[in-house]
Amino acid sequence: MKRWKRLPLVLAVSLVACAPLESKSNNIEGFALYQEGKLEEAIEKYQKAIELDPKLATAYNNLCYALASQEKFPEAIEQCQKAIELDPKLALAYNNMGAALTGQGRFQEAIVEYQKSLNLDPNQAIVQQNLEKTFQLLSYQLIQQQLIQQQLSK
Repeated sequence: MKRWKRLPLVLAVSLVACAPLESKSNNIEGFALYQEGKLEEAIEKYQKAIELDPKLATAYNNLCYALASQEKFPEAIEQCQKAIELDPKLALAYNNMGAALTGQGRFQEAIVEYQKSLNLDPNQAIVQQNLEKTFQLLSYQLIQQQLIQQQLSK
């Protein structure tokens, strides 16, 4: 009779041990859904992955990217911050943070994030491209501001 009383405990321990694996599986499924353009479904998978393993930095990072793709920049930034908190060496999280900041027009802050990403992994071509584009956007913004100032001072 004692064996049956232990069974639920053993199953519970086994299920807990599987949670990180299931979390990673949801994260991978989310990525596949994102690639198919199914953003809402991808977001649900990333959220499920986080629910199962709140320390899975890559799930927060992927959720950030998906939210930024929907132009939900404040939410995306929050998720990137969590990813970076959990794994400060996750270079892509800094890239995605930069992309979300760029989406908000916060170019100088975005540049800092892209540079952090490149410091961690200098071989990321996409980050270099994002950095260059953001420098261009910042230059354009500064030129626009100068033109406005000139018009106002006339």
